[in-house]
Order: sequence, then C-alpha cells, then structure tokens
Amino acid sequence: MAENKTNGTILVVDDEESVRAIVSIALKNAGYSVVSAVDGKEALELISRRKFDLVFLDVRMPGFNGHDILTLMRASCPQMPVVMLTAVIDKEIEAESIRRGASAYLKKPCALKDIVATAKQELERKTAKEALRSNTLAINASVSEESRQPTSSNWPEGIDKHRSSLAELRKRTATYIGNQNPDSVHSIWKA
Repeated sequence: MAENKTNGTILVVDDEESVRAIVSIALKNAGYSVVSAVDGKEALELISRRKFDLVFLDVRMPGFNGHDILTLMRASCPQMPVVMLTAVIDKEIEAESIRRGASAYLKKPCALKDIVATAKQELERKTAKEALRSNTLAINASVSEESRQPTSSNWPEGIDKHRSSLAELRKRTATYIGNQNPDSVHSIWKA
C-alpha cells in the first residue's frame, strides 16, 4: 500500500470550532496533514508528544492567550514557525506577536488562499533555513584549524600554478614601476 505523502504537519490552535474547521479543511485540501487543538493547554500537550512543521495560533483564547503559548513554544521548539491569527486589528498585538517570535501574522477573517499561501511560504522558509544550517554545520565540521591556515600540505590541487602566476605578475609589476626588486612590491599584494 502506498504511503500518503503530505506537504507537512500543521497544528491549528483556535478556541472557535468554526475557525479550526475552516483553516484545517483549507490546509488539508492543499495536501497538509492537520491536527487541531481547542486551547493552549491542548496545543502544548500535542507539541510535547509529536513534531509539527508549522503552527497557526489564535492570539485571544481563554486560559493561556496565544502570546503566552507562543513564548512556551519558542522555548521548546525554537525553529518551528508560528503564524498568529487574530480578529483584533491592533498594531500593538501584532508587534507583540513578532517580538515574541511569530513568523507571520494574519488577521481574521482571511481568505483561504492566504492561509494556504502563508503555510507554503513559512514551510519553504523553514526548509531553506534548515538546509542553510545543515550546510553551515557540514562546512564548519570539514574545516579544521589546520586547513584555515594555508600550508603547502593543505593547498588545493593546482595552487602551485597560481603561485607561480602571482610571482610572475609581481615581477612584471615591479618592472613596470621601475623597481627591479619584485619583493618590494609584495606589500602591494597583501590585503
């Protein structure tokens, strides 16, 4: 039996059942696996048991508000993107969301295409960051202290050809400026 491949697993957290249902259906139709939570407490329980690629999180909910949940999510899953959802149009709430680590902010009601586009954008950004982080770690691991300081034993293949070309260029430069000692122009080439 073929495994059903999804575009990622998304957690939708909102105390309004209709919002959870609409957002979940839109994301499922776009190929995402979706899990929903009624409140922050349930969301934190779910996050402690499984990995999510993205979270859509309501700002105003009974009990823990979205900002409190966001802070706790950032502590346990700092790389997981969180999109804040709110029906309240307030620049201070938006600024607080971003300050606490939200990766995006959507005002309800929002078009389903905006929800899907935001999910795609945030997951692509997360994938790019993970690839960059992985490549950086791999490069750092392969670069030893010895290879940071060039010596004849760790120069790339063919470097001798370039060294002789550089020496020839220094000689020509010295001749051009009227100095027959090529070592005196060496300082020109040092950066």
